[in-house]
Amino acid sequence: IEDRIDHDLDAGSTAGLIVEIEELVREEPFRERLWRQLMLAQYRSGRQAEALATFQRARREPGAGDA
Repeated sequence: IEDRIDHDLDAGSTAGLIVEIEELVREEPFRERLWRQLMLAQYRSGRQAEALATFQRARREPGAGDA
């Protein structure tokens, strides 16, 4: 799943990814790659403030690592 998300991000597809990745992050909060992908999708969708808030959330949440 993470490889496909990276491919979609590389292809410029961010529209439906944010909701999908948010759900995956809730299910797997220890997956740092998912946190990175979520921030990148938000940033590339023009939601820079939300990407920054996600970064801050990832740093605070137990198990999120240093996303």
